Amino acid sequence: MVRIGRSARLALLLLLALVLVAACGGSAATATPTPTPSAGPWISGSLNVNGNVRIYTLYRPPSIDASKHAPLVMLLHACPGNADQATLSASHFNDLADAGKFFVVGPQGIGGCWNAGSCCSAADDVTFVSQLIDRLAKDLSLDPTRIFVAGVSNGGAMAYRLACELSSKIAGIAVVSGAMLTGNCHPARSVSVLIMHGTADDVYPYNGGGQYNAPSVTSVVQQWTTLDGCGGSPTQTESGITKTSEWHTCTAGAVVKVETIVGAAHAWFGLTDPTPLPNEPQATTEVWQFFSQLPPSA
Repeated sequence: MVRIGRSARLALLLLLALVLVAACGGSAATATPTPTPSAGPWISGSLNVNGNVRIYTLYRPPSIDASKHAPLVMLLHACPGNADQATLSASHFNDLADAGKFFVVGPQGIGGCWNAGSCCSAADDVTFVSQLIDRLAKDLSLDPTRIFVAGVSNGGAMAYRLACELSSKIAGIAVVSGAMLTGNCHPARSVSVLIMHGTADDVYPYNGGGQYNAPSVTSVVQQWTTLDGCGGSPTQTESGITKTSEWHTCTAGAVVKVETIVGAAHAWFGLTDPTPLPNEPQATTEVWQFFSQLPPSA
């Protein structure tokens, strides 16, 4: 996984895996056979969704006690991007999963992209993710109150859409250098949201606009504090180049948190290639820390 600069770097970026697949189709979904219990920690799987074979990579830490329910973190790649063992390992989420005892899954977008609303695919990705969660809940000892989605760039935009349309299954999302490109957001319940965004982002500009006509980060934060019923003023802190605002007074224990990284570009923050800014936060660590401290969803 590498840090994203411009769109030419997006394919190299983070989180997740597998070869690109073909276009969208049209009938009811069925599931392919599940991996065998004797499989190792890295598993490649597939689902048939609306006539399309959709693929994913799963990391199942050896440290997990099969008799106990464990959280799931789903990682959504950038566009174009992929989701294989190499990129999942480069994100170091598998290392955190070993220590934190949670599952990690990387689904693959059709054509390497996600249908996040106004961009960047026509695939029925909401159905894919919904059925993938159902599949994993059947195959694994998942904690249904601790299912999370993290994404970068177009993957982050997709995470927003999932929070709007699949809140019954998702407790929280983390959006790194992403934009909210979906309208008519009406989650069925409160969803915790972490937003990490650089002020020098040239793909989804911090103040809005750009080639995707993205909303400003400030307006998205206001939207989610309203959707989550957050009251009062946020707790505000500053560390290095990161300015943080956090609301803990939201409905059903939800949390809304925004980290503004001053001077940072379009990136999964904290990677080593290219060299990150001095005092730049580590996105992987920040994302899991946020998820791990959330209360179980209602």
